Amino acid sequence: HGARSAADALQEGDVKALGKCLNNYRKQKLTMAPSSEPEHVRRLIKILETRALGMVTCGAGGGGFLLMLTRLPDDADKVQNIVEGHHIDAYVATLNIDEEGLRIRVEEAVGLLGVGGA
Repeated sequence: HGARSAADALQEGDVKALGKCLNNYRKQKLTMAPSSEPEHVRRLIKILETRALGMVTCGAGGGGFLLMLTRLPDDADKVQNIVEGHHIDAYVATLNIDEEGLRIRVEEAVGLLGVGGA
C-alpha cells in the first residue's frame, strides 16, 4: 500500500501526497525498530519539520541519511542555514527525480583495426 501510494504520487506529481507517504513510512519504521532513529536524528527532524512535506531515515538504521522533501523546491540553502545555525554536523544535498529513467545506447564500432606490416 505505501510503496504503491508513493509511486502513484510521483507519477501524478503530487508532492504533498509523496510527503505523507514518507512520513507514514517513517512512523512504520519507528514502530518496527524504535532505535532506527537516534536522538540526534529526532532532534534534526524536529528542527526541520516546518520546512518539510515529509522525512524518512534511510540506510542501515544508524540514522546516517535523512531524506527530506521540502515544502518549496529551492529550500536547500535555507535548510543548510538552519542546520548550521543549530550546530548540527550534516551536509544538505539536493536531488532531482529523473522522469526518463536509465537509457542505454549501444553503438557499433566504425572501421577496422589493422595489425601487421604492408
